[in-house]
Amino acid sequence: MNEFARITQMDDYKSSALRHFESAEILQSQNQYDTAAHLLGIAAECAIKSKCGITRQDLTSTHGHLPDLLRIAKSKIQKREDVSLYNLLAGDSFKEWSINDRYSQNGKITQAMLEKWFIEAKNIFRHTGMKKRK
Repeated sequence: MNEFARITQMDDYKSSALRHFESAEILQSQNQYDTAAHLLGIAAECAIKSKCGITRQDLTSTHGHLPDLLRIAKSKIQKREDVSLYNLLAGDSFKEWSINDRYSQNGKITQAMLEKWFIEAKNIFRHTGMKKRK
C-alpha cells in the first residue's frame, strides 16, 4: 500500500468533526474566539466530508476547505437524494469563514461572528447526521 492510500484510509471525518466542535465550545467559553472559529470551520468541513463521502483524492489544497468545499460536496450528492442537505450546501454557510484566518492576528473574530458560525455548524451537523457526544 502506498503512503497516500495509507493516510487516506486513516481519515475519520466523523470523529474529527465531533472532536473539533467540542474543542471549539471549550475555547468559546474561554473567550478564545479566533481559535474556536478555526476549529468550528474544520468541524463543519469534516461533517460535510463524512456525509458526502469526500476523500482526499477529491480535494486540492485550494478546494479542500470552506467555502470552496461546498461546491465539491454538492457535486457528490444528488439534489433528489437529499434535498435539505443540498439546499443547505447551496446556501451561504460559513461564507465569511476562511482557513487562512488561522494566520490572522488575535481579535479578528468577534463573538457575534463565532455565534453565527456555531448556529451554522449545528445546522450542518443536523443535516449530516452528526450528533454531539454527551
